[in-house]
Amino acid sequence: CQDLPVRVYSDPTGGGTRRGAHNCHDCNNKILEALKNHRLGLGDLIGLDCECRPRWDFLTKQSSLRRNGAEPHGYRSGFTGGRHF
Repeated sequence: CQDLPVRVYSDPTGGGTRRGAHNCHDCNNKILEALKNHRLGLGDLIGLDCECRPRWDFLTKQSSLRRNGAEPHGYRSGFTGGRHF
């Protein structure tokens, strides 16, 4: 192999896909962009937060009570239509 001036970027999160890593609908792009920039050495993750963090904390704490740790219906779409818990 030769040393080439090429940067190879791999996105192991699968962000933006249905089965990939995700946050709420409003935060997905912001979080994924920050992670990409961090991996490329263009920024840090300090202060990065999302409005869905309390919801995520709640779901994480009760995941052992859910069958197969499943997310509630509508979580991936950000509970559109006013659905809350």
